[in-house]
Amino acid sequence: MDAADSPAPAAPMRRLAFVVTEDWFFASHFLPMARAAVAMGLSVAVVTRVREHRAAIEATGARVVALEAERSSLNPMAAGYAAGQLAAILKALNPDIVHCIALRGILVGGTAAAMANIPARVYALTGLGLIGARG
Repeated sequence: MDAADSPAPAAPMRRLAFVVTEDWFFASHFLPMARAAVAMGLSVAVVTRVREHRAAIEATGARVVALEAERSSLNPMAAGYAAGQLAAILKALNPDIVHCIALRGILVGGTAAAMANIPARVYALTGLGLIGARG
C-alpha cells in the first residue's frame, strides 16, 4: 500500500468551551446547546463553579472543568485574578470557540479568552444577575 492508497488523516475535533459562573444556571438554560454541540461532533467543556449539577452537564457528553470564582464580588482585583485563573484553564483546553454566558462570564471570560489568544468568542448576556438585584 503506497501513500496514494492510504486514507486521509481525520480532521481534528473542534473544541468549544462554555464559561458560566454557576453550574445550576448552565443546567437550567444551556444543556440543549451542549447536547447539540456534542451531537455535531464538537468536544465540549463547561468551565464553571461546580456545586450540584456536574452529572447533568456531563450527561450531555460535555466535560466539566471547575473554576472557583466569587460571583457576587464587584472588586476589580478579584475579577482580574479570576480572569488569570480562567486564562490558564483556557490555554490548557485550547478551544476554537469560547462561549461566555451572563455578565460576569462575559467580563471575566472575554478577558481570559483575550489573554489566552482565543479570537473566536460568543457572548450571551442573559440578565443582570446580582447587579440587577442590588437595585
